[in-house]
Amino acid sequence: MEADRYDELAELAESIANENFNNGKTDLDLILEKKNIKLIKGNYEKYFIGTLYHKSKRFTIHLNMDMLRETHMPRIRFTVAHELGHFFIDEHRNLLTNGTSLSFNNLHNKTNIEREANHFASFLLMPEQRFAARSAELEQGIRGILRLATEFESSIECTAIHYMKLNYCNGLLIRWNEDNSVKSYLCSPSFARLNGSGHRPLIQISNSYLDSMKAHFKNSDQTFEILESVTTLSKWLANTRPRSNGDVTALEQTIKMGHYGGLTLIILGTK
Repeated sequence: MEADRYDELAELAESIANENFNNGKTDLDLILEKKNIKLIKGNYEKYFIGTLYHKSKRFTIHLNMDMLRETHMPRIRFTVAHELGHFFIDEHRNLLTNGTSLSFNNLHNKTNIEREANHFASFLLMPEQRFAARSAELEQGIRGILRLATEFESSIECTAIHYMKLNYCNGLLIRWNEDNSVKSYLCSPSFARLNGSGHRPLIQISNSYLDSMKAHFKNSDQTFEILESVTTLSKWLANTRPRSNGDVTALEQTIKMGHYGGLTLIILGTK
């Protein structure tokens, strides 16, 4: 996504969030009411998680409760915010009002459309100015991320990604799966600048190390316990040689994400 487009969508989402912010979070129900968008929860097997539907000049958001858990409100909120992105982003809404599917049409780039809606959703749920103000008041790292996720009622993963992209931590974030494969990773702008690795450094994963951490969490009765230690960049970055000048020490924080793997944050000392 181009920088101008990134800023445009973030500003749009933040302006809507600020107009509909109640009790410390974005009031999605109020937005739906103002825009006369009906929300329907149904069972649609595995066809979609959420979808925005247009008929007879009215929009409806369908949530697939076969893919969503009623008790996992942050995931539901992100899905609703994502579909609201399709509504508020003019190009997306115009396609729908013209009878064009956002998912099943080869004339437009579905990946870009979904990425834009995700970006919008992040800033709708976590408007930058409010998110920045709270981040500055909280402990840096995973403890701060967990608190932010609770306050903004956003998922831990979504909050952590937002936190990194907005550069509130000089670090590298790795989201790994239960089988030790990497689901996603990104580093903050300050980490990329100071480390010289770019925004997508080549990372490496030690299966034995992750297995040892999983064994620890399995025997722990604490929810979202933070496993913390001192590490070096060569342990996580494939292009950093051990004991080289770039092999600096860093703080390593890891939490388990239920049965879906875990999240590790590597934090450098200087931002």
